[in-house]
Amino acid sequence: MMKEIIKDRFPKTVSKIKKIKTKIGTLFHRKEKTPPFPFYICLEITNACNLRCIHCLYQGGTTSHYRGKVGFVEVDFAKGILDQLQPYKAGVMLNGDGEALLHPRFHEIARHAVSLGLPNVYFNSNGTLFKREFVDEFITYYKGAVSISLDGFKESHERIRKGSSYDSVVNNIFYLNDWIKKNNLPIELSVNYCNLDQPEGEREEFIKYWLKQVNKVSIGEVYNKDYKIISNRLNTKTNSNRVECRVPWETFIVKWNGLVIPCSNCFSLDDDPDIVLGDAKKQFLKDIWNGKNIIKLRQRMENISNIAGTICENCERWNMYVCFEDEKDYGFIKKRSGVFTTYIKV
Repeated sequence: MMKEIIKDRFPKTVSKIKKIKTKIGTLFHRKEKTPPFPFYICLEITNACNLRCIHCLYQGGTTSHYRGKVGFVEVDFAKGILDQLQPYKAGVMLNGDGEALLHPRFHEIARHAVSLGLPNVYFNSNGTLFKREFVDEFITYYKGAVSISLDGFKESHERIRKGSSYDSVVNNIFYLNDWIKKNNLPIELSVNYCNLDQPEGEREEFIKYWLKQVNKVSIGEVYNKDYKIISNRLNTKTNSNRVECRVPWETFIVKWNGLVIPCSNCFSLDDDPDIVLGDAKKQFLKDIWNGKNIIKLRQRMENISNIAGTICENCERWNMYVCFEDEKDYGFIKKRSGVFTTYIKV
């Protein structure tokens, strides 16, 4: 009753209070929205690659739009970066643009990440270098997830992943998987598949086959150099309005040379001062996370009109935040977003 009387007699005052509450609520929302440290980071071990996939945006620096140099992370620097994650219990993805296993001291870096007890250690590989000698050492220390890229069965895979032998990669997967199963190792093995004009019906057979072998199969849409989705999407977005990209509030990438960039859309642009968030060889990650460059990026992302003319304008990576309800398909759990479809064993 009292609220109604106040509304009737003091409408302007009520309106002002509402505006103040909205403003305060927005400020608190933005403050709470930015965690004290990234949930996880990507640490690029190297941007070199031994394959030349037809859909690759970078190919180790050989594509015409690539402006970065190819190199390998310094081991002591990599360990120092990993050390900074431990107090915040942040996870790490041990690769960026390239095949991480090409680094001659990959084991040393990965072993250090595991020794710190980080909650989520992960990397993706094209699987060509998962030879027996590598696996025999890898299984002695690794705890975390690893995903191997296979883009269909033999013909499709070798057509798309130039330089890769399907039979060789499959043998490598089986050898690693046998060790995991027989010894109940704390390694989650999955297969990645790029959705790229494979023959009709092959995708379904691929999913059924590989879910009998590994923990999960993840299918990703394919982008062009402007990060627009060019594949025939498995999932259409649930609404026509662009949703907010949350990358600047969740993570960033530390490149092999120490430069920090927002996301994989920026791999080839580390010479652009408007893209680089900081230099991890000169700054602590926490300072970069709270620095003026990333704050400016967050402010830009909070209003879609601000991204006009920027690298974010045409990017469709935001579709990863458009999620669908889980389903059961082929007897497995199916998790879907506007970018990834992941099948997981029940």
